Amino acid sequence: MPMKNETQWSRGERTLLTIFIVLLVMIVGSVILIIKSDAPLNQAKKEATTIAKQYAKMNKVEDFYHFTRKETYYSVLGTDDTGREIAVIVPKNGSKITVLEQSKGITAQQAGAIVLKQYDVSKVRNINLGIFDNKPVWEVVGEHENGTISYYLLSFEDGAKVSNTNEV
Repeated sequence: MPMKNETQWSRGERTLLTIFIVLLVMIVGSVILIIKSDAPLNQAKKEATTIAKQYAKMNKVEDFYHFTRKETYYSVLGTDDTGREIAVIVPKNGSKITVLEQSKGITAQQAGAIVLKQYDVSKVRNINLGIFDNKPVWEVVGEHENGTISYYLLSFEDGAKVSNTNEV
């Protein structure tokens, strides 16, 4: 009867090793996919931040928003070199850059609170700042009890409803 070599693995051990290797490859592949899928948005954030620093003398960045409707906009909120809180809205095509004083409008939190109070929304899923019909707006994505979502565009200046898309 042949003796079992100490380096031979049992069938169960080989199966466990194969499962481990397959899971490891799947995890590493998923991480790489996530990193690569975020790369364009990270690049846009970097470019918008650079523009905000150069164009509006922003020296401290606090928030970044990505807004897409008719066009795509990237918004950077922070303070300028005088300490004034500003929002810089940069269109993806690089055309007209908009600089807003945050004190002359509502905040993202206020926009979310308006949607929760005035509309049949159970929670706010996302908030973004951008330009719609040449006016700065907050886009608030609200979720209803039944799981559907609605998009509300509120004026940056006073929170008035500009547009909405119900229960998508």
